[in-house]
Amino acid sequence: MVICDERRQAISAHLRFLEWLGKPLQPGARVLDFGCGNGQSVDILLGMGYDVHGVDVVAWWDRDDYWDKSYVPGARVRERLHHVVETNYRIPFPDGQFEFCFSDQVMEHVHEYTVVFAEIMRVLSPQAVSVHRFPGPNMLVEGHLFLPFPVLCYYNAYLAMWAMLGRRSPDQKGLTWRQTLASNIVFMRQVSYPRKASLWRHAAEAGVEIAFLEKQELLLRDFGNTGRLVNRARRLGLDSVLAGLLAPFTQRYMLLKRGAAAAHPAPVRVQPT
Repeated sequence: MVICDERRQAISAHLRFLEWLGKPLQPGARVLDFGCGNGQSVDILLGMGYDVHGVDVVAWWDRDDYWDKSYVPGARVRERLHHVVETNYRIPFPDGQFEFCFSDQVMEHVHEYTVVFAEIMRVLSPQAVSVHRFPGPNMLVEGHLFLPFPVLCYYNAYLAMWAMLGRRSPDQKGLTWRQTLASNIVFMRQVSYPRKASLWRHAAEAGVEIAFLEKQELLLRDFGNTGRLVNRARRLGLDSVLAGLLAPFTQRYMLLKRGAAAAHPAPVRVQPT
């Protein structure tokens, strides 16, 4: 069985962040992987002694078209993976079930942030937190299409220019520029890069609190080009300065916790369209 080293490193970084936050996660704790894909992270956390479950809007563990084919979940992992319906994101667990929730590269695919924030908080215990690492609009490269500046990727003319120049993502090899353009237009309809002000507004509507701690996450990260660069700067005592400079252009790191004004997050429902 091959498990991605970077995924393991990402999980370790989450756990270090919880220690820094003063909320260390003890073995046996109940953990939720929100947007679990085919269950690699669930497998890793099970091996570390955590009581972990995963949810996703696509049951990738029952399909053969997941992007990473190096890992296939076994029965022990599959029984802990659960499908959720994208129209309401209802997580199939009771209130207060989990002591920690996390996601990696998932929040950009969410369409109903208010609903998701409230639902995650519903299944967390009162003092628990949730952390989410995901790309924002200030990233220098759109990580799915491998094109510069995600905010410009919503413009068809911009996508057409790069397609005609020959830029392709790894799974677009052999496509004509028109096929590439069509593929990219469809994909950009499925992702969102909202500004922090928009996410704060959704959090307020859900009755929860969020904070963005990219600088601190960078100081704790030991993987990826940016993390390694900050680590090297530490030898010169410049890690904090460099992390502060890079934070606006790196992955977002969002902390989600229960709102101070309410014991429970406000119930939120998606209106039928």
